[in-house]
Amino acid sequence: MISRNVHLPPELDEFLLTRVEGGRYSNASELVQAALRALDREERTHEAKRAALRAAMHRADARSIQEDDVFRKLWLAQFQPSSSL
Repeated sequence: MISRNVHLPPELDEFLLTRVEGGRYSNASELVQAALRALDREERTHEAKRAALRAAMHRADARSIQEDDVFRKLWLAQFQPSSSL
């Protein structure tokens, strides 16, 4: 395993010590590993949501152009002023 030195502000150090002393984690390394796995899951979830949102926006844009036929309406407005948009 790779070893790293990490500097923590006092409030995070206290959080870490409380969790280890409370028996939830065997040591600081175990807690940091769990925290990093949770962060990884969170970031993957957020990226998946962003990708789904981008895809939905793209589908909505394409659908609005197809359904409303914006270019047809503009053509009608240009060459047939009595037509309503």
